[in-house]
Amino acid sequence: PIAGDIWVDVSEYVRSWQVRYGATRGDEPALRYDAATATIELNDGDRRFDPEYLAGPYVSAGVSNIEPMRRVRIRLVWNAVSYPVFYGLADDFAPQYVGNDHTVTTLTATDAQKVFGAYNRGAIAAAGASENTGARTTRILDGISWPAADRLISAGNTTGQETTLDGNALAELQLVQDTELGEFYVNRDGKVVFRNRQAMLTEARSNTAQAVFGDGGLTATGEIPYADVKPSTGADAMANRVNITRTGGTLQTVEDSVSVSRYLVE
Repeated sequence: PIAGDIWVDVSEYVRSWQVRYGATRGDEPALRYDAATATIELNDGDRRFDPEYLAGPYVSAGVSNIEPMRRVRIRLVWNAVSYPVFYGLADDFAPQYVGNDHTVTTLTATDAQKVFGAYNRGAIAAAGASENTGARTTRILDGISWPAADRLISAGNTTGQETTLDGNALAELQLVQDTELGEFYVNRDGKVVFRNRQAMLTEARSNTAQAVFGDGGLTATGEIPYADVKPSTGADAMANRVNITRTGGTLQTVEDSVSVSRYLVE
């Protein structure tokens, strides 16, 4: 939007766009969702997307609204239904002059995780002992003034220790996710989502098939064709001995002895 909640449709200027969503599985106990990013190439022959040009249509009171942290969204329309694809905040508008008579401006944007990652807090009085992880997520977001309307927070299935809310906001939000073994990410509407670990058993989006991919053909069997499938059965997805401890607590170990005898410790 240029100001407040006024959105400007610039689709007629779009040359190309690309969105990246993803998750990494490393040493973390749960999926770590990366911040979504978007790259949009814009035709800019009249310099309307040039941050230095002060005679364009997006200039107000002598100040350009083509600037970092403006909200950016991508939507696709099919059969009069609008589907969200990306929602984030502008990183940069980078003009590139092609020849003597044409300009392309590349807009890059990242979802709200970049805001949380840049938010470092000072300690307050410790509080929140035995609050569930959903309430803890809410309290962290309250502490950095993230709008309540831009959240989808589930009640957690786990309780946590007290916290001083010190340090980096994103790091603590991800620690809460790990404590819950749940999910934390920003969805395609720009809302912060926290799902508890039982969501995959109780929510329809996880326990009911949303689409079926196969070789039978869409018309004949309703199966959606696919381009490539690469199954993974590597040992890095196995855990048969798990050690965990809370801060100041005693180490707890859980082991699947049958798995250990067959595969050794993974």
